[in-house]
Amino acid sequence: MVGITKDGVIVEIADPDEVMLQIAYSLKDAIALDIMPFVHIQANEFEEKL
Repeated sequence: MVGITKDGVIVEIADPDEVMLQIAYSLKDAIALDIMPFVHIQANEFEEKL
């Protein structure tokens, strides 16, 4: 998960849409375009520690 430390502390991401695009482009470029139909990227809002 992006935005959560190893200790479970939630870190705010200023622009989640931009981060999701960067992740999608990185996966597409690093792995393969064929994998993208199986990838689901979404933003979630949390108020407390997980």
